[in-house]
Amino acid sequence: IPGKTLYFPVQKNGKEISINNGVAINIDTLYTENSQIGIGVYAIDKLDAAYNTCGIYSSKVYMNDELIHHQEINYMNFDVNRYLNTHKDYFAFKHLRQHIHKQFTNDINPLPIYPLNSGFIQWSDINNQISIIVTDVHNNKSEINFELTKSTDKTAAKNPFSDQIYYFPNTVNSVNLAGFEAIIEPGQFYEPMEKKMASEANLKPQFLSDIYHFFEYAIPVQSAMNMRIKIKDDYTKLPVKKMGIALLDEKNRIYFQGGYHDKGWITHKIRSFGKFAIMIDTIPPIIKALDYKDNQNISKYSTLEFDISDNLSGLASYKAYLNNQWVLAYYDRKRKRYIIPLDARSKKHLLNGNNTLVIKAIDKVKNFTEESVTLIYQP
Repeated sequence: IPGKTLYFPVQKNGKEISINNGVAINIDTLYTENSQIGIGVYAIDKLDAAYNTCGIYSSKVYMNDELIHHQEINYMNFDVNRYLNTHKDYFAFKHLRQHIHKQFTNDINPLPIYPLNSGFIQWSDINNQISIIVTDVHNNKSEINFELTKSTDKTAAKNPFSDQIYYFPNTVNSVNLAGFEAIIEPGQFYEPMEKKMASEANLKPQFLSDIYHFFEYAIPVQSAMNMRIKIKDDYTKLPVKKMGIALLDEKNRIYFQGGYHDKGWITHKIRSFGKFAIMIDTIPPIIKALDYKDNQNISKYSTLEFDISDNLSGLASYKAYLNNQWVLAYYDRKRKRYIIPLDARSKKHLLNGNNTLVIKAIDKVKNFTEESVTLIYQP
């Protein structure tokens, strides 16, 4: 939300830490009707004699020596750990890779890491001393102290958060543009979002719809939302089972999401904001041998290695067969290649002389490809 945050660098002089050159922080520019102030702190933990970066264990916020917020991480339930996206300043994380821990919580935040959860500061309490203490698991501490101040004659700006301008995370929100529809259920995003959505005409042949700007890619989403996009009339006779919704990120990189056809629309559940359009994938995966070729003698080989690439929707499955018998093949993530071990289990299918290796691959919209080679084996 434009103007919602002020960032201040930290200065360190010996063991003393200060911000804003030790001068009280004036926050008049954030002052709106019925608003409150929340504080975030950028903190990391370093290990002795190592470059490792760890997360913080505990943080406490005091106002005039009274504890107003306490965060402490002793455990994390896997079912709720995605809510860490609302615990941190997600914009700072996405754009600057900074882990700013909010010292307050949004309405949509069930994380069990707050022994005391009342970090919002009322405007009537401004002009008070703030202390933040951050601790690691071994009780090593860092502390910063500063003052928040405001002008006594400051007139509050009108509250910008109205139903006409913003969507709110605790209600059902429907989005309707010409050719684009989405439903956002309560709790699927964390903070009020300004209703900034638009469409642009299809200017590139790979898109079968307009391109729809559905909020910002950098806004985190908790769970998948129902979305659908209408196919342009010019493309309705193309194979709709090969179509899907594609996401374009901030650098216009394309991520095929998928979907199904329903009466001229492509529908899918999406767990991201960004730019969206319909694309079609009719090109099958490409299989490329890496350490063998047709009529290769593999008598001394311990593995057969190959690559599979797909242009858009992504690989769904693959299988390998020696002389019509299935053999194990696995993906080596470190070496970025697929490997068939030539061990006792696979060699029992090899014959003296010519052998046939067949590799089959199918992508996520069921484009199929098959490659076959003859391999020579002499035990």
